[in-house]
Amino acid sequence: EGVSQFVELQYCLNDRTMFKGIKKLLPGHYLEYDYYTKSLKCEKYWDIAVDADTEYNEEKYIEEISFLLTDAMQMQLRSDYPVGFHLSGGLDSSTICYLASRLKSTPIKTFTGGFKVDNYDESHHAKTMADSIGALNFTTFPSSEDLRESFKKIIYMLDEPVAGAAIFPQYFLSKLISESGVRVALGGQGGDELFCGYARYLIAVLEDSLGSKIYSSSGGESRSGMLIDDVLSNLCQLQGYEPLMQKYFSDNIFGDFPERYYHLMIRTSGLDEIISPDVYRCNGMVKSVFVEEFNRCQSDNIIDQMCIFDMRNHLQSLLHLEDRASMAWSVESRVPLLDHRIVETVMRIPAEERLRGGNLKHIFKRVVHNYLPSSILNRTDKKGFPVPIVEWFGGDLRDWVRDILLSQKARERGIFDASALESRLDNHYAFDRTIWGLLSMEFWFQNYFDG
Repeated sequence: EGVSQFVELQYCLNDRTMFKGIKKLLPGHYLEYDYYTKSLKCEKYWDIAVDADTEYNEEKYIEEISFLLTDAMQMQLRSDYPVGFHLSGGLDSSTICYLASRLKSTPIKTFTGGFKVDNYDESHHAKTMADSIGALNFTTFPSSEDLRESFKKIIYMLDEPVAGAAIFPQYFLSKLISESGVRVALGGQGGDELFCGYARYLIAVLEDSLGSKIYSSSGGESRSGMLIDDVLSNLCQLQGYEPLMQKYFSDNIFGDFPERYYHLMIRTSGLDEIISPDVYRCNGMVKSVFVEEFNRCQSDNIIDQMCIFDMRNHLQSLLHLEDRASMAWSVESRVPLLDHRIVETVMRIPAEERLRGGNLKHIFKRVVHNYLPSSILNRTDKKGFPVPIVEWFGGDLRDWVRDILLSQKARERGIFDASALESRLDNHYAFDRTIWGLLSMEFWFQNYFDG
């Protein structure tokens, strides 16, 4: 079941892992073992509450969030060791760096990862931000050869091959941080889930608002609290996501929303033709677990539902990745945006206000609009931490990928249909996150099961 979830999502839901008999400690839980009674107790001490403020005042919340951001930074800057900062040039990391530059008496050290491949390098945005606050900026450009040499070690370090290709640049960024003498690094993880920063949120709201418009005469209601006219002016933020929208809107449009969101979150394609049915026992199993977890949210608003699902599940895989990548180089990673007071405050803001007008990170932009250069604040091209795996797997690393996945040992595992996989590898377009997932799983088997 864990492997099937990884194949679909590139992480496991709830407390599931890919190891039989091993579970994850769920978010907001603690585990207590009583030595004398030999008993184990798992208790929940905190959860994300949804309690929208019926007397919502945006200016009041902007002031409160601004105060909490500064206060959280002051606490998390405490360290007996040198402190540095992740800086991608996006809103979240740029805000962390801005606040740190105001709280520290000396220039801060910022660290950026990039790729010397067209359309994959955002380091110039990071340099713009670093220059604006007088920070020292250090940059690393890992190569395809670095990926070849480190892939197996990275999967071993992760314990499970979760969260996709972003682990690769994170690993080398942590290496750069460690080699500079910094032992504590603050970053902007969590901002997209908390402040509605993912394009998929806007895609889902677009579908919802279209559906409520079409079916308004028969009682159709907006499940996001937003109408199509509300979001039109911000649909430009979806530029570059046309393939995702084409795939999403081509099947079961206006269907059951939890299943629709599952469709948005699937990270691989065409695996049913490659993976052995003995391993990939999907048959709706992963979807049913996903839907059950999605419906745990205590809100009827789909914006709340998406954000809370992501914080409880998707974000955990990203934090897993960040923790392993940093600790591999003896660096402690800290995430100030996930201070529980900030989360509690933001989640009191009505969902439709957090995504007002379809403007991704509307509230966060209001909070930080005086902090950042306009070229950073108004960016519409931020893509997370994209890795040129299509170019590398179809180019410099093509033979290496084939040698790993089509080796005799890999074939004998019975994980996939070798002829179907070989046929796919013969096509350049096929070198996507699906192949990343298969490589990750093969190295996972090599590390943990080959002895």
